[in-house]
Order: sequence, then C-alpha cells, then structure tokens
Amino acid sequence: MNNSVKHIAAAALILNATLALAWNPLNSKLQMYECKNLHAAMKCDSSCKRLDDAKVEFKVNVDKSFVTLIRYEDGNQAGSRPLEGCKVIDTNNWSCEEDSTIASTYRGGTYAMTNGQYYQWTVLRTAPKLKTDKGLYSEGSYCAK
Repeated sequence: MNNSVKHIAAAALILNATLALAWNPLNSKLQMYECKNLHAAMKCDSSCKRLDDAKVEFKVNVDKSFVTLIRYEDGNQAGSRPLEGCKVIDTNNWSCEEDSTIASTYRGGTYAMTNGQYYQWTVLRTAPKLKTDKGLYSEGSYCAK
C-alpha cells in the first residue's frame, strides 16, 4: 500500500470517528417546558416550567420540507408523528401550521424552530356528543431547548 492510499485511509478513519462523536442522539433531544402562552413559549423564558420527564427531537428533511416530531418520556420514545404544512429553510429554521378536523375533532397549532429554539402552540377541540356535553377544549404552549 503506497503512502497516499494510507493517508486517505487514515483521513477517512479520523473523519468517521469525528462524525460519530459529533452526532450523539442524546444531544439531539431537547428539554420540554410548559409555558403560560404563545408569547412566553416563543421566548422560552423563565416563566416556562420545565417538564422533567419530557424531551423532544426532530427529524428534518430540508429537500422535502418534512418534519417528524419524536417525543420522549422518562428517557423512552413515547411517540412520533409527521407535522403538517411545513416550510423548511434548514434544520434550525422551520415552521409547521396544522389545521385539521378528523371525526368531529379539530386539531390545530403552530410548531416552529427559529435559530435552533423550538416552540409550539396547540389547540384541541371535540364536538359535544350529547346535548348536555360541552365537548372538550384544550390549549397549550410549550418550548424546548
């Protein structure tokens, strides 16, 4: 094996080792916080309360403007789903607007990452099932860092 091949092989090994150390799935998970409103979530300030057992991670496909949200609870994956209506600039800057009704349940919200800071505002509303039932309405604001 000549010296140039050895140098290329050594460089490839160093590059692979560097990438393996730099990309750590544990470092890609963001800590979730519950906020009082969307404004606080966008700032992810001290008024937002840490959700100790909740983390979130995102898989972003820039070329297809596709974002998958992955939730973790107590260190275990608790669920994942693709977000709808996404506009992706890069992995640290994207936004998704959801607005859907499925079987009398409305789900809407904003999910966004701006300069690596994540925030979301969601609303869930179900139609009343009986005349005495008012249905369900919930709204939430969250951030992650």
